[in-house]
Amino acid sequence: MLDPGGDSRGTVARVVGLMRALAEAGRDIGVSELAKRLDLPVSTVHRLLKLLIEQGMAEKTRDNRRYRAGLELLRVGALVANQRHRRELIEPVLERVAEECGELSFYCLYLPALHKVMAVSKVDGPSPVPYPCPLFEPMSLMWGATGRAVLAFLPETEVAELISKGEPSPASGAPLPPAPKLEAELAQIRDRGYAITYGEKVKDAVGLAAPVFAEGCSPVSSLCVTIPRQRFQWKMEPKIAKILIREAAQLSERFGCSDARASHRRGGRAA
Repeated sequence: MLDPGGDSRGTVARVVGLMRALAEAGRDIGVSELAKRLDLPVSTVHRLLKLLIEQGMAEKTRDNRRYRAGLELLRVGALVANQRHRRELIEPVLERVAEECGELSFYCLYLPALHKVMAVSKVDGPSPVPYPCPLFEPMSLMWGATGRAVLAFLPETEVAELISKGEPSPASGAPLPPAPKLEAELAQIRDRGYAITYGEKVKDAVGLAAPVFAEGCSPVSSLCVTIPRQRFQWKMEPKIAKILIREAAQLSERFGCSDARASHRRGGRAA
């Protein structure tokens, strides 16, 4: 499809510009605002959005009035970012964690537009796990250590809005705890610097995770270990938590958060 009076190269440039605008918005955005940012007619933006929606690169909000980056755009972006940093940065960290903990280690990205986390890299431990550990599949932010480690450090208003939606457990279908109880659990995560959960995303798994921060000390990912429940012992928690916090803090410094430990102590939340 070509824009009136344009050519294929112009269309490609406009589609790329639109994907960039959706990614940079960091929120749901209306077609008029997109048109203004791109200096394009609203009709042209509508037509390009339709193309992107067909390919999963964009999606409409439930009221059909606003748009956001689609799952496929987020997935492709994560793939590119992961390929760039995997060998030089992420994989060595996961290998250390898996070796020192003796269990499967994960690196999960936070996807703000979806309010999800997504595992993008993993290293197996010496012992196999009896459940699937898929990569590049968005997972709950509200349940499991991988999500809660990020959730605890998001702005209070954002956390309150997510709690109000009442997302059930993907493992059991159980409802979220009452808001005061969940907020107390998140405060505990901020205080100790890591999350631990039992069977919240996978029925027979114990998960531990520490948040990773970027510039501005906002959470961007989590570093995780998952253990089959039958292998987990209470005495393992302090050792694994210490390793995760140490490695997550080092990653945070590489990503531009100069003092991840200080970020933990002040709640790690942007003003």
